[in-house]
Amino acid sequence: KAGGVYIREPGGKPVWTTRSALASQVRKDAKGWRKRAFVNAKADELTRLAVALADGQGFIAQHKDGAWALDESVKPPRGFRFDPGSVQRIAQQLASLSAQDFGEPGAEDAAFGFDAPHAVVEAATKDGRTLKLHLGRAADATAPVPARLEGDPQVYLLPSYSAQMLAKRLEDLRDMSLASFETAKAERLTITAAGKKTVVAREAGAWKLVEPKVTPAGYEFDPAQVTGQLETLRSLRGSRVVTDAKWSKPAITVDVKLEGGGSQKIELGSEVTGPNNSKQALAKGSVDALVYAVDSLVRQRLERGL
Repeated sequence: KAGGVYIREPGGKPVWTTRSALASQVRKDAKGWRKRAFVNAKADELTRLAVALADGQGFIAQHKDGAWALDESVKPPRGFRFDPGSVQRIAQQLASLSAQDFGEPGAEDAAFGFDAPHAVVEAATKDGRTLKLHLGRAADATAPVPARLEGDPQVYLLPSYSAQMLAKRLEDLRDMSLASFETAKAERLTITAAGKKTVVAREAGAWKLVEPKVTPAGYEFDPAQVTGQLETLRSLRGSRVVTDAKWSKPAITVDVKLEGGGSQKIELGSEVTGPNNSKQALAKGSVDALVYAVDSLVRQRLERGL
């Protein structure tokens, strides 16, 4: 009842209790001892990544001069900003794949969905090797996804999230950041929401509250919070581009003044309904003219002001 298992020498006494992992280790069947990592490459060894989905969408990227870049054959849409980190995450996911289970040997391709159009991830390594991974058809949205690496007859069953992190479209590689600045270079932060303005400024290396002049009884300003707020704003990213948005006067405006006279601005507009009826808010930033959607919690947090 206290946890663990009983243990003794065969036929001997006394009987002990232990919380050692020994029992769970020796109770494994043969499958429990199988090697589950099956991609023989490290992320930093990859020089090329190509993803081709069942519907024909996908991308090709090359690793050049220490960073990922889209291949010259890829023609992104107007206004598209590429995020090199998105391809690096795919490379890391590919190199660290681990099987959740194993397909039965000798089964036909149709049993795993390899006989129909399916996603293929192809990678090249620095030493000239080519890895080609086929992603089959899962039984449902949460079931394991069959995967086969060319040259290896075994079918591996991947967790659905692992396959989703590999099967990316060009649109999934967008940089959807709303602002671009270094937190250390910020000198003034202004948040205007619900008709109220909150302003903090850096003076003699420390953050000071500028507006409002009068604070509620018992309120104590914490300068350390400003850096965290700036980091949150700097890392704020949209979840999708909204092409049919009707942008009107922003409900919230965030303005970050920087050393040297530059500035970055983020505006939040009306609330909209996102995928799966999620609550989102329209947003615009200084980095481009597109309208994005962000979680409505971002708007609610900024509306708190002081």
